[in-house]
This record gives sequence, structure tokens and C-alpha cells, in this order.
Amino acid sequence: MKWAKIRILAVAASIICSASNLHSEEIKGEVFIVTKGGDNKRLGRVSVRVLDFSTAAASVVKKSQAAAEILPQLRAMKEKAKADSDKVDILSAEHKERFQTYLDWLCVTSYYGSGRFYFADLPDPIAETKTDSDGKYSVTVPAPGQYALAAVAERTIGSSEEHYYWLISVTVKSGSATDGTLSNDNLASANSNESMITTCSPTLEADNAVKGAKIAVRMVAKLKEPVRAAAQPLPPQSTPKPKSAKEAQDMAVRKYPDLGVAGSALNRAFLAKVQQYKAARSAIFDDPAWPLIIAEECAH
Repeated sequence: MKWAKIRILAVAASIICSASNLHSEEIKGEVFIVTKGGDNKRLGRVSVRVLDFSTAAASVVKKSQAAAEILPQLRAMKEKAKADSDKVDILSAEHKERFQTYLDWLCVTSYYGSGRFYFADLPDPIAETKTDSDGKYSVTVPAPGQYALAAVAERTIGSSEEHYYWLISVTVKSGSATDGTLSNDNLASANSNESMITTCSPTLEADNAVKGAKIAVRMVAKLKEPVRAAAQPLPPQSTPKPKSAKEAQDMAVRKYPDLGVAGSALNRAFLAKVQQYKAARSAIFDDPAWPLIIAEECAH
């Protein structure tokens, strides 16, 4: 009688286990990026998360509304900071300070349009897995239906980085595996119909958005500060603003003759600083006066 009860319990447990898996379905795919040169870069060890679609969509709507509300203010502050930096002597310490403020607003603006911003408040996953060394993965979901797939990957290219974000909707049907391939075609930055969000480029994600996330709270707090009294008119500028990088370079060499001497300490420091800014994809190169700015920085 004892063994009969044990057998009955074992059979019941098997039935319960089979019933729990009766409606489970599979999502499988791979994660890869095709480079500008046409190389296929498969991304291993990438965490792929399956989210409840309705909850994820609600999070996206909430974040989109927050971004839509604040981005016009951020862009206005960015443009104001750029205009303020253009009003003062390009070689002055005040210009350097004002231009840094412009870069800060630029980075925060990038953050509010980034995958990092949207992913900050995504719901907990229903299921999660990682890609293998070939970028392939498989994950099981409890039942057919609509889900959201989320993934983040990073890739180093020389001295710089790119960050990739995916948030797509998938409809899982019963009886066969659902394709969950993540690639250039459905990147958040690709403006794809599959993607639930549209974000900035992978390069900006890795540079401006990362920096912007670190200073967002501090910079956004400035939007709530009372408007200060207008500053006194600035004195006439002693140094005209260069209209091109070539003109700025000539002005820098006139001010610092050693800059034009190949191999000099100032020349080496200048070239090293230029490479540093290029590697960081810095927005300093948006200003045609960048040679003057960097020369001033190296000279001091």
C-alpha cells in the first residue's frame, strides 16, 4: 500500500510538471552588428530580457512624455550656453568655462534621447538569458502572446566605444519557435518599425549619453533656478572670433609660436590633446575655434 501511494504521487507530479510546460514557447535568435565595412560582428555574453509587453509599453510612454516635456527646455539652454560662449574672447578662461557649460547641456540633451534613459525604468523581466560566443540565444516564455525583448551591448572600436540598445515587440505563437534576432535593422537608433523606442546613435550613447546621465540631476535642477538679472554689457572683444578651423589655427600659432614648431613641447601636447578629444568624440570640434581653445588649454 505504501509503495502504491508513492507511485501515485510520482505520476501526479509528472502530470503537474507536464501541464506546467504545456503552453511554454520558445524565442530564439542571435545578436549581431554589421559594420560599415560589411563585417558581421556577433555579440556574445549579451543579456536578452523578455518583458511583459503592456508594462514595458507603459514605461516607454511615461518616459517619452517626460522627455517631450523637458527636451525643449534643454535644447534652449544648450543654444543659450553656446551663444554665451560666443560672446567672450575665445582665448579667455571665461570662454572655456562657458563652452564647458554648453557641452554639459549637450550631453544631458543626448541622455534624454538615449536608450540609457528609456532602459532606466523598464520592468523586471519574465525571463532572461545570455547569448553564447556566436551571439545566439534561446529563451522560454510561459505562453503564447505579445512580449518585449530588451538587450544592451557594447563594442570597442579602436580607442572609442559604441553602445547598442534594442527594445522590440515580438508576437509568440504556439507550436514553433519565434525569431528574436537583434541586429542593425531593429536597433533603437535605426528608426525601425520593430523598435518601441527611437534613440541617438551608438557613438553618442557611449559618449554624450553616458556623461549626461551622470550630471542630469544637477543640470535639470538648474532649470528650476530663478532667472538672474541680466549681465552688464560685455566690453568690446579684443580677439575676433575665427570663422574656420584654419583661421583659428593661424591665430593660435601667432599667439603661441612654439605651437608651429614640430616636436616642441607645446606642439606635442596640442597633438596629443586633439587625439584625446577625437577618441572621445567630443563636441568641441563643432566649434570652428577648436584649435584656439585646445592651444589655450595646453599652454596653461
